[in-house]
Amino acid sequence: MNHLEWARDKVLMGPAKKSKIPDPETNNITAYHEAGHTIVRYFTRDADPLHKVTIIPRGEALGFTAHIPIKEMYNRTRSQLLAEMDVMMAGRVAEEQIFGIDKVTTGAASDFSQATKLATNMVIEFFICIYLRLFFFCLNRLNNLVCRIKLVRDHFKKQNKMLV
Repeated sequence: MNHLEWARDKVLMGPAKKSKIPDPETNNITAYHEAGHTIVRYFTRDADPLHKVTIIPRGEALGFTAHIPIKEMYNRTRSQLLAEMDVMMAGRVAEEQIFGIDKVTTGAASDFSQATKLATNMVIEFFICIYLRLFFFCLNRLNNLVCRIKLVRDHFKKQNKMLV
């Protein structure tokens, strides 16, 4: 089972760069950053459960917090998506809480990118159907109104012909 775990981590996160361990200060910042993700994931009701946390550099990342859903998901609820956004932002929040706003790092750039992409997709996926429903509702109401106007117009034309 350890071989499968190792292979999964290598595919998802890239090879471990044990020879490129950063200095102790960077490790400390990374540890707090990943701890932020870990704590929020653990205590957020609709977030996927925590699987693994590491501060061993892999790929471009200095650390990684992994999660695995309890079951295969075909759809995600709004609260699940918001929970994932909370987790994504938690690394930066942890840095701010521990080191202060002036000492935050660029380590959260990938988290911000992922959160922005998720938020954009949420707006497009959730609100596009609301707007389409509203559009079709209005179209239907407009169609009904046009039909009524035509009936009233035809009625007045008949009345006008009878008077002439």
